[in-house]
Amino acid sequence: GLYLVALTTYQTMVIPDEVRGGAFALVAVGAMAPFVISLPLGDWFLQKGSFSFYIWMGPMLALLSGFIAFILRPAGATKDEKGKKEKKEQWGRWTDLLRLRPLQVLMVSTVLYGLTDAAIISVTPLAMDKNLVPSAFMASFAVGALLIRILGFKILDLFPRYGTAAVVIAVNAAALFGTSFAGSNRAFAFWGFFYGLGVGVGFPLYLALIGDVAPQSLRPKATALVWFILDGCFFVTPVLMGYLTSCFGAPGAFRLLPGIIFFCTPALYWFLWRPLMGDKKEDSRE
Repeated sequence: GLYLVALTTYQTMVIPDEVRGGAFALVAVGAMAPFVISLPLGDWFLQKGSFSFYIWMGPMLALLSGFIAFILRPAGATKDEKGKKEKKEQWGRWTDLLRLRPLQVLMVSTVLYGLTDAAIISVTPLAMDKNLVPSAFMASFAVGALLIRILGFKILDLFPRYGTAAVVIAVNAAALFGTSFAGSNRAFAFWGFFYGLGVGVGFPLYLALIGDVAPQSLRPKATALVWFILDGCFFVTPVLMGYLTSCFGAPGAFRLLPGIIFFCTPALYWFLWRPLMGDKKEDSRE
């Protein structure tokens, strides 16, 4: 948690506004690599009965990460950064942060996005209910996310990020809704790929929005708050999906919650993000 907050805060401070979205997308490519490499490899080890290889995957990857961290050297500070260090930074207060209207909108939007993002945890129970292979969804999800981040990373800079924030929630919700109807591993993989496109844009988008809604002095606190909401959804969503599954079954849970979220996105855009887009245009003219 500390690493993610520190990395995101650093990015919001050093990456220029005009390329922030694309830069976040490229950095987020690394987060998807384990889904493409480690997950299928782990499934293969388990299917072949190579449990010892499966168990040692984690320690070996940790050793590899430690080795890479050991050989890397930090970049030297620029003249501007050295000048800033001489001045005492004023990081603002939580009350200053929570009074910001754009941040309030981002918090509401992040909750809805986080619920769709964390729903991936419940894909395995759905796959078991349908006698499907979970990695069919997971691997294609990772491929979709990687492709959109590598080939379409400029999307986050070409289109208004305020407007795109609601669109990616709708895409995620629609993909989860469609997943509930999957009757084969191919269909499961298709919806996983579609879901990956939404998350591939949405995850770096919401991190990039931190720099759009908060001044630099408040970005560390804003980053911590956004990550708190995203991580909190990974606690709330499985509990909520588990309860809905007990009432309506796994497919019913994947239709009900994503369906509700999907129909919330027009109101989210029209009443919350759209007014901010107008304010932003007026500020740019001034």
